[in-house]
Amino acid sequence: VTARPMAPVDSLLGATTTFTILPVTVSVSGAEAEIAKFYDGTADAIVTNSGTLTGIQGNDDLSHTVTAWFSSSEVGTGLTVTLGYAIDGTAASNYLLGPVESVYSTEGAILAPFLPDTTALTEDTLDGVRDGILVDANGYCAGEGRIEYTLTTGSPDQYRLVFSDALFADVDWHYIDTPTGNNGVIYFDVPVGIPTGDYSVTLYFRDHNYPELVSNPVTVRFHINLPDTYMVVLFSDVIALIDTCHCITDVQWYRRAAGETAWTAIPGVSSNYYYQEGGLEGWEFFVKCRYYGQETSVCPQTDLRTLVSDEATDLIAYPNPTTGQVTVRIEHMTTMNHEFTLLNMSGIVLDQGTFSGSSLTIDLADYQRGSYMVSVDGMVVRIIRN
Repeated sequence: VTARPMAPVDSLLGATTTFTILPVTVSVSGAEAEIAKFYDGTADAIVTNSGTLTGIQGNDDLSHTVTAWFSSSEVGTGLTVTLGYAIDGTAASNYLLGPVESVYSTEGAILAPFLPDTTALTEDTLDGVRDGILVDANGYCAGEGRIEYTLTTGSPDQYRLVFSDALFADVDWHYIDTPTGNNGVIYFDVPVGIPTGDYSVTLYFRDHNYPELVSNPVTVRFHINLPDTYMVVLFSDVIALIDTCHCITDVQWYRRAAGETAWTAIPGVSSNYYYQEGGLEGWEFFVKCRYYGQETSVCPQTDLRTLVSDEATDLIAYPNPTTGQVTVRIEHMTTMNHEFTLLNMSGIVLDQGTFSGSSLTIDLADYQRGSYMVSVDGMVVRIIRN
């Protein structure tokens, strides 16, 4: 056995040993971000879930943050959404983060917001224009109301209606059937027997591909006309308030020129007819009145058909012009009793009564030359006395 001499103790104590501590790798899992937004001029995306930081040793003080961004700040689809990660805390220098960013989605989208056309704004409460939404509701006791909308940007394909009055049924998300660019028409049901007056509805838009993005609410006011009372343009110079229920009193006509916002009462016009020399073109009209004693207003209509026949009903007069007798005939109507009124062009009633069958003969021989109107069940024909 050969013994080897030991190294001196002092030489062992003088040796230098280096220990290298490698950083621990940590990562973020489960982070999420919104992949769609309305255009705001930036590429920033909203982080909805920061996820979990995994790999922390012991009780080390370590936290993380997550950011997200689109691959472009412009309106578009098919964008890449990227998540970025960072760590912080007193023990951060002991850790290595990997990865520092990752692709979250390649189906991101930045949409143009659904903005109403503010050029149509007006403070007037009678023409149905509210926040760029044009409103027109029909005047019958049941049927369809109509909301015409105009948007400056965005191309939504769905809408939602929330009515302020329980008489109407709210419409949950529903497809816009035939949108044309940023313009379209939305229809809603008008309940049977609804009282005349002003109502309101809140309108929302969205693209069904991105249901999380909903337009700001737009409040729309609209007026429901009387069930059997409506206003029609009869001729180029005559407009009439058709009152088939004979329940309208205190009639006052108003008018304004196209492009104006203020309505002006027409002095002395309190009948159901208004004749304007020079024609009606370039003017708008409405009527304030009382309906069974309650104050209301009647908006213009375009339907001149009677409500009592399923067929197209026309009122004709012959001979016209006439020097004496004229026959007024109702086409497609033979069995009902009818009410008639003879008026001059100022709306003054000259004769009235009832008749049965399909025709009525009126003698104008004792009247002055000029134009007259005969109203039968809400339909009107103009007669010229030579």
